[in-house]
Amino acid sequence: MQPNVIVCLDSDDFCKSANDADRSYRALKLENGLKVLIVSDETTKTAAASLSVGTGGIRDPEKVPGLAHFLEHMLFLGTERYPSEQDYSNYISRHGGLYNASTYYNDTNYFFNISAEHLKGALDRFSAFFTCPLFTASCTEREINAVHEEFQKNFLSDAFRENRLFYSLISDDHPLNKFISGNKKTLVDIPKSFGIDRNSSASIVELSNPFEGPNQLNKEIRVVPIRDRRVLEISFNVPYMMPHYRSNPDAYVSHLIGHEGSGSLLRYLQDRNLVLSLMSYNSGDHGFETFRVSMELTEEGFEKFYDIITAFFQYVHMMKLARPQQRIYAELKKMAEWSFRYQEKLPESTLASRCSRLLHFIPPQDVLKFGNFYDNFDEDLIQEYIERLNPDNLRIILRSKSFLKTEENLETEKIYGTKYSVRDIPEEWIKKWKNSEMNDKLFLPKVNPFIPDCDPPVLTLKPDTPDEVAVPSLSYESEYCRLWFKKDDCFFVPKSVLQVLVRVPMMTWHPLYNVMAILFIRLLQNEIQEIIYEAELAGISSGASHCVNGFELTFKGLSEKMTLLVLQVIDKMSGFEASEERKFLSYKDLYKRSLENALLAEPYKLASSLLNLALLSNFFAVQDLLLFMDQVTFDRFKSFVPQMMSSMHLEILAHGNFTLQEATDLCHYLERTLKETRNAKPLLKSEKLFRLRCVQIPNRALLIYGERSIAQPTYALCCYFQVGPQSNRSSSVVDLYCQILSDCFMAEVRTQKQLGYALFFNSKRVAGVQGLILLLQSSSSLEKCDAAFEDFLASVPAIISKLSEEEFSQFKEGLQKVYLEKPKKLSQEAYRYWSEILSGNYHFRRYACYAKELKLLTKKDLLQFHLTYMSKNAPERRKLSIAVLPAVEAASETDAE
Repeated sequence: MQPNVIVCLDSDDFCKSANDADRSYRALKLENGLKVLIVSDETTKTAAASLSVGTGGIRDPEKVPGLAHFLEHMLFLGTERYPSEQDYSNYISRHGGLYNASTYYNDTNYFFNISAEHLKGALDRFSAFFTCPLFTASCTEREINAVHEEFQKNFLSDAFRENRLFYSLISDDHPLNKFISGNKKTLVDIPKSFGIDRNSSASIVELSNPFEGPNQLNKEIRVVPIRDRRVLEISFNVPYMMPHYRSNPDAYVSHLIGHEGSGSLLRYLQDRNLVLSLMSYNSGDHGFETFRVSMELTEEGFEKFYDIITAFFQYVHMMKLARPQQRIYAELKKMAEWSFRYQEKLPESTLASRCSRLLHFIPPQDVLKFGNFYDNFDEDLIQEYIERLNPDNLRIILRSKSFLKTEENLETEKIYGTKYSVRDIPEEWIKKWKNSEMNDKLFLPKVNPFIPDCDPPVLTLKPDTPDEVAVPSLSYESEYCRLWFKKDDCFFVPKSVLQVLVRVPMMTWHPLYNVMAILFIRLLQNEIQEIIYEAELAGISSGASHCVNGFELTFKGLSEKMTLLVLQVIDKMSGFEASEERKFLSYKDLYKRSLENALLAEPYKLASSLLNLALLSNFFAVQDLLLFMDQVTFDRFKSFVPQMMSSMHLEILAHGNFTLQEATDLCHYLERTLKETRNAKPLLKSEKLFRLRCVQIPNRALLIYGERSIAQPTYALCCYFQVGPQSNRSSSVVDLYCQILSDCFMAEVRTQKQLGYALFFNSKRVAGVQGLILLLQSSSSLEKCDAAFEDFLASVPAIISKLSEEEFSQFKEGLQKVYLEKPKKLSQEAYRYWSEILSGNYHFRRYACYAKELKLLTKKDLLQFHLTYMSKNAPERRKLSIAVLPAVEAASETDAE
C-alpha cells in the first residue's frame, strides 16, 4: 500500500531564482514521514536522485565504531529485487551515470545521476537499498577490507587525523567522540547476523556542544602534522545558528573577521609579516557550532602567535564598540540577492544531494535559497554572537612539525597516531586579551567600489553582437596578442569570463627560472589580494596562477564592474616590483614547504605526477625545483622579474556579456601598458607556437619507472598504455572502452580481489596524444597489482563479446548523452573553450565530433582496439608502468623471491 501525501507545496511556493525558469519544484511529505522534493527540468538530458538518511556515525554502537560507514558500503552490494552485487553499478554506468555516498556524523547521503529516460529503473534499484538489502555473508569480509583500505588511504591525511584528534579530546561519552570511519580493527567482530530492527526509528540527534566545560576551554593544543605547515587556529563555542538561517548573523561576523581589505585583521598581520593567509568559518553539527579562525603563519608569526591572538581580540573589541552596522548588513544582503538572482544551474546530482540534506533542517520552500537569506538585521543577535568571541571561551590549536623536536611528553592519539600535547593558556595572556584596547590600524571595511551602482539589483545585458558564432572566433591578432571572442548565446545572464594567458618562455628553460616565475605569481597574488577580495565579495572572482609555459589571469562573474577590476590588476602586474625582502623570504619559505609537502602526497597521486614527468617535455620534477630553491636570492629575483616581463605573448578569451569592442579595448590596454611600463617585446614565432611534447613509446615496449614514497605505507601502480596521436575516432573508442570496462575493473580488482580502495580506469590525453591508465593504490605488492591488471585485460575480449547488442547500444547512448550534455553554467562553457586554447588545439567542437564518431562504433571496433593496443601480445602495445613503493616495505613472499 502506497503512503498518502499529507503536505504538498507547488513551485510557486518556493523561494527560487528569477534565473531559474526551466525548473519547476514540488515538495511532498508522506504519512510515513518521508520528505520528498521533486524537480522537473525539460531542458536537461540527465536525471538525478538523492536520499539523505537522518542517521550517521554517531549512532554507531559503542563497541562497533564505523558501523554506519560499513553499512553505507554494504547497501550497494545486492538487494532482494536485484541480488547481483554489480547490478546497480552496472545499470548506472551503462546509462552514462555516476553514483556515490557519504557517511557524516548525523546523516548519510546517497545519490546518483543517469540518462533521464532510465531514471525509473535506477530509482527501483536505488530504493531497494533501503527496503530489502541482502547483507550477504560473502560480501561482509570483503567490504570490511574495503573500509580498511579507505582508512589506510586517509591514514596520513592531516584533515582526517586532526578531526579525529579534536573529537577524541572531548568527553568519552559524547557521541562525537566516536570513530565513524571505521577500520578492520573496529569492524572484524561484527556478528554475521546484523540483528537490525527494521521497525525502529533513527533521526537526527540534537547534540550538546562537546567543547564546553572546564577541561575544554582555555586550552592550547599543539599538534604535529604530517605536512610541514605552520597553522594557528583559534576557536570559540557559539550558539547554533541554523534556526536563524534567514537572518544569517554568523555570516556577518565571519565576513568582518575574514575580510582581506584595508583595515582588516589579515592586512594588519600581513603588513607585519606575521600571517600569510586567514580564513574564518563556523562548523559543527545539529545542536552546536564552533567559530574558527585559521591562519597560515610566517616563521616570525609562529614565534609570536600570542601577539597574533592579541591583534584578533583588538579587532573583536573594535567590532563590539562599533556594534553591528546596518550598512554592512545591507551590503551583504545586496550581494546575496545578486548572487541568487543570477544563479546558474547546479548539476542535477549536486542539487539533489544538497537539497536532500537540507530537508532535515529547514522547510522545503527555502532549500534553493539557503545561504542567501538576509531577511532581518537582528542587531542584538549579531552582538550576542560577537560577545561569544572572548578569551574565556577560547581554544588554541597550533600545528607545526617542529613540535616533534621541541615538545616534551607528547601524547599519541590511538587511531591515527597523531602526536600532540595539551596545556593551559597562561593566565596573564587571558587577562591581557580581556583588557584589549583599540588599535587604530584596525577598522571596519569601507564601501566596496566593485558593487554595481544599480539598486534594486537588476543588471542590464549588453546588446547583441552582430554575426554571433557558435564557438569562439579569432577576433583580434597582433604580434603581442590574440583575442578569442564569443558573445553569450545560451545563458543570458549579466556575467562574463575573461581568461588571459601570459606566455613566458623563460619558465620552460630551467628549474631555477621556473621557481622564480612561480614566486612572482604568488607575490603578485598577494599584491592584488585586496582588490580581488573586494571584487569577489561583489560577485567577480579572479586570480593569478601558473601553467607550464606562463601564467594565467582569470576573471569571472558579474560583468558591470569587471573592466574596472581587469584594469587595476593589469596595472599591478605591469608595475610589479619586489620591494620587501622579508615578504619575499616568507613566500619563498611557503613555496618550498609546499613542494616538500607534495612529496608526501598519497601514492596514487605521486604516481600520476611521475607519469606526467616521464611523458612530458619541459616538465620539472619537484626534486629539481627544490634543488635550485636555495639559489633564489632576493637580489636575483629582483633582476629576474624585469627580464621575464620584457618578452611575452598574450592569448585571451572573452566570453559572455561582453561586446567585441570592450574585449578589443582591453587587449589594446594590455598591449599598451606592457610596452610602456616594461618595454616588452613580442615573442619569436617559434616561442608563440610552443606546445608540450609527449614522449613516444616504441611498439611492444615495456618501460618501468619507480620511486619510493617518503612517508606513505602503501604501494601504487600506474600502467599507462599509449595509443597514438589524438583524433576524434581514437578518443571516442577509448572513452567507450573505459565506459564499458571501468565498472568491471572496479568489481574485479576492488570488490573481488580486495586489492585497494583508490583505483581508476580512465582515458589519458596529454599533449595531443591518446592513451589510457590503470591506477591502483594498494597494500599488496606491485607484482600482485600488475598481475591483477593483466588478468583483467585478458578477460576483456570475453566481457565485450558477452554484451548483447542492446547493452552495447545502451553504453553508446549513455556516453553520447555525456558528450552532448550542455554546460550548466557560463563558466563551465568558458572552461571548455579555454582548455582548447591552453592546449593549442582550438578544437571547440570536440564533443560534437566525438559524438558523431561514437555513433559509428561497433563491438568489433572495440575488440580490434583491445587486440591492437591493450592485450598482452598486441602488436602496438606501448606500456609504461609507474611504481611508487612504500616508505617502509614489509617483507613478503614475493619480495623474498
